[in-house]
Amino acid sequence: MITVLIDYLDKRVVADAEAGDSQRRATSRRGLRGLNIGHRVRLWQRQDHVLAKPQDSWHRTGAVLLAMATALVIAVTARAEYDPPITTLVTNMLQASGSDRIVTLCESQDGLYQGFRTGPKRGGYELTDISLYARDANESRYTTINAGLYHRDGYLITKVADLTRSRLDDFGRNEWQAPENTYLEPDADYYFLLNCGAGYANDNVAQFATTYSFREDSESREGWSLHDYLGLRSAGSTKWERDSNKTLRIRIKGRPSPDRAYKTEIISTPADGHTYRYGENIDIALTFNTDVYAPKDDSWIVIRVGDAASGPNTRVAEYLSGSDTNRLIYRYQVEFDDADANGISVDEGGLDTGFVGSVPTIVASSGLLPVERYFPGVADDPIHKVDGSLQGAVGMSSQRGDRGSVRTTVADDSRSNDGKRVYP
Repeated sequence: MITVLIDYLDKRVVADAEAGDSQRRATSRRGLRGLNIGHRVRLWQRQDHVLAKPQDSWHRTGAVLLAMATALVIAVTARAEYDPPITTLVTNMLQASGSDRIVTLCESQDGLYQGFRTGPKRGGYELTDISLYARDANESRYTTINAGLYHRDGYLITKVADLTRSRLDDFGRNEWQAPENTYLEPDADYYFLLNCGAGYANDNVAQFATTYSFREDSESREGWSLHDYLGLRSAGSTKWERDSNKTLRIRIKGRPSPDRAYKTEIISTPADGHTYRYGENIDIALTFNTDVYAPKDDSWIVIRVGDAASGPNTRVAEYLSGSDTNRLIYRYQVEFDDADANGISVDEGGLDTGFVGSVPTIVASSGLLPVERYFPGVADDPIHKVDGSLQGAVGMSSQRGDRGSVRTTVADDSRSNDGKRVYP
């Protein structure tokens, strides 16, 4: 079989080499716009290989393919083995019952929340659902009850996800489902908050069970805990208060998180106002839950610049720095014909989206095991608009530091003698 494969490759090498120059010219960064980016980059890489290697190197391709297949089997096996079961992370459902907390779940009416702290696992956790025990749903059994998950870091509280349930069941656990890939950081405080939207009747009453005990059940995972109070907001009030005598009866389920990026940020700032001009850099940071390696000149992520209705808006930001840490920075430099009045966005990572070229690999793994392809996307951001028709300072950008400070960086500006940008 290997002999047949080598004979076939011998016949292809001459034709591939002759087509190399024309195809290579079509695969500049601008050539990737609005096209099948993954296919283009793979074609680009293949042409580089053909032009750089002598013809007789193809005779070794069979052995190389066998080695690659072996490595792929190892990687796939390792990835397949990482499928821990969904389990209870923390609960107090078996603790002694307290008095019911009766709430009117309606906008501008009562609100209710329960806080918890995650365990110490370095890679964090993946949340699947959160349950409360309802004594009597009353009219709430016919409505959709909204819930939110919030993360607290000092005085900063940020929303993580919306959790949904279509109705409440009497005298039982009611689960609110978390969106796929909902990430929880280790050793961090979170709040599960009930707060209905507009349009519900004022008699939309529900009774939730509580406990006077501040202990967790034995099935809870090590390091996980519930805050020893529940939070509530009375009807017509904007102030949240604590009831330090009881906690909600709650169960939180999930599993350890796979190795992945859990945060995506646009960390650059336009030099003037909220609009990037021609030549300015747009920097995007991906934060992972493990240290990762990214090869130079072989990793990109997809961003969107412009309105898709008016033409192709696909761009690729090239890997810039951060390899061997848990934070990679990707950069795109604004071109003359770029325009985005609503603000740029970043595609969510997935099976066929997000990363282009090489996917970052886990530093601590054997065999360069890639991280999960998923990473969070960023919606159109109005403070990151683009107008390439305006002249900016080429290669300049302002970038937020770790503590919110602003630092200015200058990019390497590769240009040919005629002043035009030179792409790989």
